[in-house]
Amino acid sequence: MITIYNKIKKVSDEKNIKLYVYIDTNGTIFSDKLKEIKNLFINITVSCPEDHNKLRNYITYKDCYTQVIENILKIEKEIKNAKLSLRYNVHNKNINDLEKHIKSLISKGISSREMDLAYTVSHNEFINTLSKSDYYKWLYDDAYKILKKYKFSIRYFPVYSFYPCSAYSKNSFKVHCDGKISLCDSWDIKKSKFSIDDVIKNPDMFFDFYKNIKYFTPIKNKKCQNCKFLLLCGGLRFCDKNPCEKFNYLNLLLSSFKNCN
Repeated sequence: MITIYNKIKKVSDEKNIKLYVYIDTNGTIFSDKLKEIKNLFINITVSCPEDHNKLRNYITYKDCYTQVIENILKIEKEIKNAKLSLRYNVHNKNINDLEKHIKSLISKGISSREMDLAYTVSHNEFINTLSKSDYYKWLYDDAYKILKKYKFSIRYFPVYSFYPCSAYSKNSFKVHCDGKISLCDSWDIKKSKFSIDDVIKNPDMFFDFYKNIKYFTPIKNKKCQNCKFLLLCGGLRFCDKNPCEKFNYLNLLLSSFKNCN
């Protein structure tokens, strides 16, 4: 990882590009070499022990949850240059466990108050029967109240600034553990056509190949440009078939507020 980082940093320095490193990880491995990385953001997915261990039943770590918690504590103590956030992947079986999960994190001495709440997409043998509409209803009705109660940052909604999808950012891409690169977390790694070595040799080839995505501007999109929620959601996502669904419930809330005396 550090070898890849040093190669990317060399190219970014030559191109006069400020490098930000975002590591999206299961948190099972810790390395003090993370201290060498500047502008570092770490996101670790973790949920309640029974849910976490069932979904991440690795051969190496039978009790993956305990290993992840230990590494989170190490990062907070030793990697002072990193900004840490925790992700809670929400599905039908753990949607009611958020508060219990937060209490457990606090009791273990974890100090981070940054948490991403994310809808879990069905994949492989895992099926999430929670509908998107029920997820957003829970998010606005319950989840944000719980985050506020325990003084966690509510970062994603509402956000009054323009944050387009990271896949649209010209100099943004995800490096996978095998060296392949993709547009973002949602991109199917099987569709990857380039490796990090390809980009280091020719930095423009990746961006030119995906120019329809890399140069997409939601502000100029006919569907987005007149939407009152554009500055909140950041516009269309190439990976989301129903990008406006999250605001359907919000419209109901706004209507109810207008009707209040």
